[in-house]
Amino acid sequence: MKKAEMTSQQLVTLIILIVSFSIILIFFFVLDLTGTIDEESCRNSVSMRGAFSFLGQSLITLKCPTKDVCISFGGGCGAGFSNDATNIEVQSKGELTSEVGKLIKNCWWMMGEGNSKYSSNGCAICYNIKFGEDVLKQFEGGQLPYSQIYNSLAVTPLDNSDESVLFYMYNLNSIESVRNKLVQDVDIDIQTANLDLTKEYAVVTSVNDDNFIQPVLVEFSGASLKSKFSCSEYVTEI
Repeated sequence: MKKAEMTSQQLVTLIILIVSFSIILIFFFVLDLTGTIDEESCRNSVSMRGAFSFLGQSLITLKCPTKDVCISFGGGCGAGFSNDATNIEVQSKGELTSEVGKLIKNCWWMMGEGNSKYSSNGCAICYNIKFGEDVLKQFEGGQLPYSQIYNSLAVTPLDNSDESVLFYMYNLNSIESVRNKLVQDVDIDIQTANLDLTKEYAVVTSVNDDNFIQPVLVEFSGASLKSKFSCSEYVTEI
């Protein structure tokens, strides 16, 4: 009997510790005690939001702002773009395509990799990408085929493993299978569609009920976002 009583006492103590730790974590994210927002804090807030919810509501506020990114061959994106933009300088067309792929992969990682339900029907705009004028000269007609980006994802290993970034995101090895999914999800045919490098693009991912749509590049405009995604809210701060 004593042994049973001690076990019950230990169980109660363990529950109290877990609840106390959970409350501390909740206040940590609600109050934003660190004062910093980066990819890691975004991912943590997504995980916490998915873990601590009640009747579809969560006390956790996502710490995921939309980041402006300028990609150029060194010439920048001009004074009209965000002063706070992250500047990525590339040396070749292949490196540019690879950097775009990294942003797509980072967005999927930050938003929980399809394992954390951060909204019932929401979109996350991870990045707003602008290309420098010097980029236009490197691509015929100022067009970057989607196929080049996804082919890059298919041959890029994930963290030096045998798994590709494409498989990590889609659990699919075939470009054709990924193409079919994107046509169904957002009506983008990556085999025929091109990015117009004179325009700004958003890296967007979304969740609708339990259906997660992997990050994809969509023209950064209200009309384009509305036509590709049906979202009741944007969970990132633009």
